[in-house]
Amino acid sequence: TWGGQKPKEGDIVTIPKGKHIFLDESTPNLGGLRIDGILEFQEKDLNLNTKWIALHGTLKIGSEDRKFSNKAIITLNDTDTNADIMNMGTRGIMVMDEGRLELY
Repeated sequence: TWGGQKPKEGDIVTIPKGKHIFLDESTPNLGGLRIDGILEFQEKDLNLNTKWIALHGTLKIGSEDRKFSNKAIITLNDTDTNADIMNMGTRGIMVMDEGRLELY
């Protein structure tokens, strides 16, 4: 669940701390994605489309003992090269102090 309804194109989405979201369908083009909790890809072909990802929690695709065997495509699609998300520029997966990026 995304907190009641699925995000729409252009939405800036926050996954709150303590929330574990299983991504089981491709996203529309999001305006941004802040992960304070956990976003985990289900084992299927999926596209995550967003301008940026600020990772304070965990983005997980597969695990050490269960390698992801499908296609996981993350498209960072911001066209504003002057944007500055958290003093780190734009079109990035910005892993913060507590953030974890787990790609297997």
